[in-house]
Amino acid sequence: MNKIDFPANSFEQFMLDVIKGYNNKTLVYVDGDDIRTAIAAAEFIKFNLSKLVLLGNRKIIEDNFSRIGLKSANIEIIEPARSDKFDYYQEVLLKRFAQCGKDITEDTAREMVSKPNYYASLMLKTGDAHGGISGSLSSTKAMMRPLIQVIGTGTPKRYLSGAVMQIVPDCPYGLDGKFIFSDVAVIPYPNEQQMIDIVLASYQTAKALYDSEPKIAMLSYSTRGSAVSEKIELIRRVVSRVKEINPAIAIDGELQFDAAVIP
Repeated sequence: MNKIDFPANSFEQFMLDVIKGYNNKTLVYVDGDDIRTAIAAAEFIKFNLSKLVLLGNRKIIEDNFSRIGLKSANIEIIEPARSDKFDYYQEVLLKRFAQCGKDITEDTAREMVSKPNYYASLMLKTGDAHGGISGSLSSTKAMMRPLIQVIGTGTPKRYLSGAVMQIVPDCPYGLDGKFIFSDVAVIPYPNEQQMIDIVLASYQTAKALYDSEPKIAMLSYSTRGSAVSEKIELIRRVVSRVKEINPAIAIDGELQFDAAVIP
């Protein structure tokens, strides 16, 4: 395959610039049967020396490799149910549930480990992988549930949320056209603590990805009192609490989108 050339200010080029700095890692692709995963892996290895693991049906994945002409010693194919680490991961999963005060049968554990999303979560839990990619075939629920059950949300407990990155070429707003919107996938109606956790997690995500100090706007249909409701009061309480937790965070709200983005 020929190298894909992306516009200099595109989302794709931004992500390629990010991954160039992270070599010699192990990344696991959950949806290995998807030919788009093979195409993405083929492009990835041109820029990064990390080892890639594709989970799924070996024949399907190998056929996909043949279709796009992909050959690489840095890519491993694993069928979870036939893995030499299957029994080990099963024990890890049983212990994990026991630690959480939940008992599952060995048969249930075996069924779970045979699923790519659980297998990938166990790779992350044990340190056999540094990162995972999922979502081209898997639903949000299928991705999130194993991560919560196997890895957890930290101590003290935090709420898991989702963020979407948007890059607008030749845009003076945001961080040179770069934005993150949260939460758009996991918690539809967050309460106060959930919203605080979403803000703090989004701040860390934006800071890590964009290597800049983020500015946070709590978006709403109201701008600083132009409307009154319990939801607006909730936003104001969250802004106040976030400032108490980390005074260095630049946060404002409630704000309508144009008021938040245009100086």
